[in-house]
Amino acid sequence: MKVPINWLKQYVEIAQPASQIASILTSIGHMQDGPIQKVKGGLVIDIEIRQNRPDCLSIVGVARELAAATNVKIQYPQIENTATFSPKGNWKIVVEDASLCFRFNTIKIDNIKVGKSPEWLKALLEFCGMESINNVVDITNYVMIEFGQPLHAFDANLITGDIVIRQARQNEKFTALGEKKLILTTDDLVIADAEKILALSGVIGSSTAGVNSETKSIILEGATYNQASIRRTSLRHAIRTEASTRLGKFLHPQLTSVALCRSAYLLKETCGAKVVASVDYYPKIFEIASLELSTDRILKLGGVKIDNIKISQILQALGFEVRGRSANKLTVLIPYFRTDVLCEEDLVEEVLRMYGYDKIPSVLPNSAPSQDIQSRYFELEEKIRDIMTSLGFDEHITEPLTTETVSNKIPIILQNSLTSEKSMLRTTLQHSLEKVLVNYQKHRRLITKIFEIGKIFFDIGGFKEQRTLGVIFSSSSAQYKEIKGIITTLISQLGKEIHQSDYFIVPIDRHVWYAEVNIDSVFGRGNIDTFSVFTSPPLVVFQDLSLVAPVEARVGEVLDTIRKVDKRIFEVELGEEPKIIDNQNKTLFIKFSLRNQNDSNVSKKDIDDLRQQILNKLKKNFLISLSSKA
Repeated sequence: MKVPINWLKQYVEIAQPASQIASILTSIGHMQDGPIQKVKGGLVIDIEIRQNRPDCLSIVGVARELAAATNVKIQYPQIENTATFSPKGNWKIVVEDASLCFRFNTIKIDNIKVGKSPEWLKALLEFCGMESINNVVDITNYVMIEFGQPLHAFDANLITGDIVIRQARQNEKFTALGEKKLILTTDDLVIADAEKILALSGVIGSSTAGVNSETKSIILEGATYNQASIRRTSLRHAIRTEASTRLGKFLHPQLTSVALCRSAYLLKETCGAKVVASVDYYPKIFEIASLELSTDRILKLGGVKIDNIKISQILQALGFEVRGRSANKLTVLIPYFRTDVLCEEDLVEEVLRMYGYDKIPSVLPNSAPSQDIQSRYFELEEKIRDIMTSLGFDEHITEPLTTETVSNKIPIILQNSLTSEKSMLRTTLQHSLEKVLVNYQKHRRLITKIFEIGKIFFDIGGFKEQRTLGVIFSSSSAQYKEIKGIITTLISQLGKEIHQSDYFIVPIDRHVWYAEVNIDSVFGRGNIDTFSVFTSPPLVVFQDLSLVAPVEARVGEVLDTIRKVDKRIFEVELGEEPKIIDNQNKTLFIKFSLRNQNDSNVSKKDIDDLRQQILNKLKKNFLISLSSKA
């Protein structure tokens, strides 16, 4: 959020230089998003606004915070009286889905004289990185930056019939400002009339009914939408505007009235325009909320005792209204623009940040910490790290947000993803480690040994997260037996009774292998305290199976299934690297060993019976069959 100092000082009488203003804002939680810039002779502070503070995506919002921090009274800008908005207009607003549009507030303004903006208006917009278009459009942009409420002006004579807020039709075409052509989906919300789309709601307008040099009368609208819908549309079409940045967060519907009143005042002052009518779609009024705040809660969470009078002063300076006050409790009315304050803890945060985090005393604990506070999971993961690094592997930490075109698990899709490349939570560590591998290969690393310990996420009728180890091994001659040896060594060093279902190994390329271990499952396994030692060679029968399996069949699960068929199956392993036959099938060459529990001979009938049991089980579970070449 770019905040011109000259603009800010219109609402807050403050003599401090820009650097000190930036420090004050930082102290109350508004960090700088870059150095102070000089634009056209004026200084501009770029502030990083948190996602839950849309009220500060406005000059007035920042001024309110600064005024509260410096004990100065804010001077709000002049606005038009809402009484001038009558009578009700003769146009109709139709909202097809009230869950997507909470309020659509419009006024009709006549006597419009479109022309150049005054220099003071163009200068302030330029400070914020916005170009001047004409006086009408510039005022809507000015008010958006000033109050944080996007507005849109339509030429009243170019609108045919009712104004309809509806979902776009599948593959409906829309040409946005700048001649950007879009193909819409039913997930997009549009503003339309009887003939055409006027705007992509909350994101961008079009030239079909825009203000031009011939415009004499306008319909000015301010709306409040379902913020998730606007954000998804903005990301889907890769269009990020000042409007979508604000409407992609929850704004209170009351803000539309304030912004329209301010715009009406400015249009009257700059070009003699006059509000002649209004139509307001607002079916469900958003009531102003109130919360109880206990001074004991502030002491418990913040470790500092603040008296009721000071608490009231802090909250009132921020725009809150203290309605009732007792010995240790306050009743606080939440202002409409603070849509982030939902519970008592939010009020505690407001009091503490304005009181000053630096005033909270540092106190040492008055008792010794528990002797054993270490997480058992942490200990296991640290042991895995030690083993993997001792085997020559490098650890990497990758981002859990990704996009997977193919997944073996049901993914968790984000409703408000930051970008289209980060639309879901990962269901495997493989894809993110593959990106690391590509980077290694660019630097001509002949041997790549990397691993990551992290969480994967998927839906099993409810959201689940799973601690996981991902391993990639790559060299000019990497074989299955090498990656299998690495996992076997890890298992041996961990001292855990691990089943083959706890991990799987798959080829990525000819000499690139990926292994994944379920740490949650390993954690629940028992420790190995004893080992079987043969005093004489056991009577072991070695067998192999040449199979044809679907491409998606996981080798680890197949091997574990064979192991569970009978207790006499002593060892199961992959004999050679699987080979892809076609797009649907691959070969599996599996070796397994048999021995009777009493070390007696295994008969041919026993061997044949066991082989048939294995084949039946594999066919049932994985659609695996015996190769015709076997």
